[in-house]
Amino acid sequence: LQRYRSVALARHTDAFVAVSRGVGENLVRLGHPRDKLRVIHNGTPLIRFASAAEVPLDEREPAVLMAARFARQKDHATLIRAAALLRDGGTSVVVRLAGGGSARHERVARRLVAELGLRDQVEFLGPRDDMADLLARHRVFVLSTHYEGMGIAVAEAMVAGCAAIASNVVGVEDIVEHGETGWLVKPSNPESLARAILEALGPEGVERAAAGREFAVKNLSM
Repeated sequence: LQRYRSVALARHTDAFVAVSRGVGENLVRLGHPRDKLRVIHNGTPLIRFASAAEVPLDEREPAVLMAARFARQKDHATLIRAAALLRDGGTSVVVRLAGGGSARHERVARRLVAELGLRDQVEFLGPRDDMADLLARHRVFVLSTHYEGMGIAVAEAMVAGCAAIASNVVGVEDIVEHGETGWLVKPSNPESLARAILEALGPEGVERAAAGREFAVKNLSM
């Protein structure tokens, strides 16, 4: 019903604003006129993350942070499985999961951590209001997800100077250019994510983090 109303009212509408190209393409697919589509990304307040950006990457902990609520949309399981693959390959990486959300989905994630023997590597931080400080502590930020409107958490991490890794899904490809400003990995693919984390913890992480911050400051600011 909402879609019908929106499309029916299109001729009376000046513009439809989407927060990413992927969302815009979905609007067009659902019947909205392309000539009235405008893409305006959500903005990131640069001043909030200015102090984090001043911390050099090589002075941060070689650990991974993911900030996302526990929900069906998000894919914590793939990151947890990637941590297990890295451990089995001889690289034990600390992974911290910040966010609240569904208690049921969090229980599923905790159960997977226990099953894979990762309790000493994966930390559940709960809801946090100190994201700038958290980002400043970590070299790598991961957004493992099934879909996004716009992955604003990735934009914030890039502004904060982290090496950014994200699932290659709608709402993220506008933000990260694979091989230049970060890593885009196959969705629901722990092997792909594990390889990206290893690269991000190395010299390549410093280069892409710097390029990612430059892009985010220029294109994704408030």
